[in-house]
Amino acid sequence: MVAAFLKDSHFQIHSFPDERSAAFAAMGMAQHSQHMCAFICTSGSALVNAFPAVCEAYYQRIPLLIMSADRPKELIDQWDGQTMRQAGIFGDYVRGNMHFNARKFKPNSIIRFNNQISAHTKGPLHINIAISDPIYEGVDTPKAQHVSFLEHKENPADFTPSKLPEIQPNESVLILIGQHHISDELSKSLKLIEAQTPVLTDVCSQQFQLGLSGWDAALLSNKQDASLVPDVLITMGMATISKPLKSLFRTHKPKRHLHISKSTEVGDPFQTQPEIVQFDEVNFLNEFKSPSKPSKLLKSKWEQFISGNPIETNGWSLNFQQEFQWVHTFMKQLNEHDVLHLGNSMAVRYGSWAGTCKAPIYSNRGISGIDGCLSTALGFAKSCPEKNVYLIIGDVSAIYDAHGLWTDIPPNIKVIILNNQGGKIFDWIKGPNEYPPLKKYIQTPQDKDFSMLAAFYGIPHVRFPISEVDASISTIIDSNNKGAFLIELCSD
Repeated sequence: MVAAFLKDSHFQIHSFPDERSAAFAAMGMAQHSQHMCAFICTSGSALVNAFPAVCEAYYQRIPLLIMSADRPKELIDQWDGQTMRQAGIFGDYVRGNMHFNARKFKPNSIIRFNNQISAHTKGPLHINIAISDPIYEGVDTPKAQHVSFLEHKENPADFTPSKLPEIQPNESVLILIGQHHISDELSKSLKLIEAQTPVLTDVCSQQFQLGLSGWDAALLSNKQDASLVPDVLITMGMATISKPLKSLFRTHKPKRHLHISKSTEVGDPFQTQPEIVQFDEVNFLNEFKSPSKPSKLLKSKWEQFISGNPIETNGWSLNFQQEFQWVHTFMKQLNEHDVLHLGNSMAVRYGSWAGTCKAPIYSNRGISGIDGCLSTALGFAKSCPEKNVYLIIGDVSAIYDAHGLWTDIPPNIKVIILNNQGGKIFDWIKGPNEYPPLKKYIQTPQDKDFSMLAAFYGIPHVRFPISEVDASISTIIDSNNKGAFLIELCSD
C-alpha cells in the first residue's frame, strides 16, 4: 500500500511510527485543507490506535480516510499473527466502509464507493484491504493507472433548501456561531449584520474576531440574566465550548431556536429542540432581515453586561492567573498569517476567555480529549509550511501525545507547554478538589524534565518562568527564530 502511494507523484507521504499520532496528524492535515488525507497502517492492533482520531474527525466533520491492510478471510480468528476482525471496526463513526481482497480488486468499485459517500456529510471513511501472501509480490512494479480521488460533494444527499422561517418584527434575534471551518464568505456576511444584531462567536468558529468580544469571560460571573436571552436564537456550525452560555440558555430558553445547516445531523446543546433550517449559511444571512429595534436593544444589553462584568481573576489561584494573562497577551500578538492550536483542558478555555484573536484558532473540540492535540497541530503545520503554527498545550497533554514529535518535525511549528506540574483543570472544576485523595489519580501530578523530552525527539527547548511574559513571547515570535522549538512556561 505504501509502495503504491510512493509511486504516484500526486501524493505527499509523511511518516509517523506511532499509529495514534499518525491518525491525528492526518486529521490535522485534512483539518487545514478540508480535503481528504489518508492514514495508512498495517493489520492488527495498529488499526485500533486510529479510533480516537476517527471519533474526533467524525464530530468535527473532517474528511479523514483510514486505509488499513488486513489478512485474508480464511486467516481471521485462526490464531494467526497480526490478524483480527477489522472490517467495519469503526461502526457508525465512519461515513462509509469498504472492504475487499487486493487480489480481486476491481477499479470501478472505488468509483462506486466514491459516489456512495461523496454526498454525505463530511467525516472519516475506512477502506480495509485484505492482502494474501506473498505480501510484497510486485512491490517494485510500475504504478497502476491513476483512477480517481475520493472527494465529498458540496451538498449532502438529503439537502433540500427549506423555506426561510418568518421572524416577527417584535422578536429579538441572537446569532451564535459554533465550531466551524474557515469561510471568508461567512465572515463577510456576519460583518454586514453585526452592527444591529448581537453575534456571539465560539473560540473555534473561525469567526472569533467578529461579533461581541469578551462575552464568554463576562458569563464567568455566573449571573443568569434572562434579559440576555433572545426570542429567536439562530445557530450555525457545531459545538460551543462555553458552559455558562449553555447554562444560560438551558435555564432561560429562547422562544425559538433555529439551526441553519445543509446537514440534518444537528445536536441540541441547549436542550431547546432546535428547528433545523436546511439552507446555505451565507445565503441565509444574506437574505436575513433582522428586526432592528428588538435586536439592537438586545445587543445593547449584551454590551452593557460585558462591560459591567470584566473577567475577575483575583479569586483564582496564582497559576491560573499567570497562565490566563500569558495566553491573553500572546493571542493579541498574532495576525492573520499565523495559526493557533489550543490544547484541551485549560488552554482552550483561556483562549475563549481572552476575547479576540486575528489568527485562525483550532482545537479538538469534537470529543475534547487530550489525546492527539500535539499530533493534530504537527500534521496541520506539515500541510501549510507558509504559516507559523503555534500550539499552546498543557504539560500532561504534551507528555501524553509526545510521540507526535517522532517524525520529521516541520520548521514552522512552535510548541508552547503550560507546565503547572499536573492536570490543574481538576483544581478549577468543583468537586474533585474537595476530596484530596483523588488528586494523585485524576490530576496526574508530574515533575518531568521537558528539556530531556525535547532532546529525545531532537527539538530545541527553551524554558521561562511564566511570569516573564514579554521575554518569553518575544522569543517565540522573533522572526530570527525560524525553526521549530518547544518552549516551556513554568508556573511560579
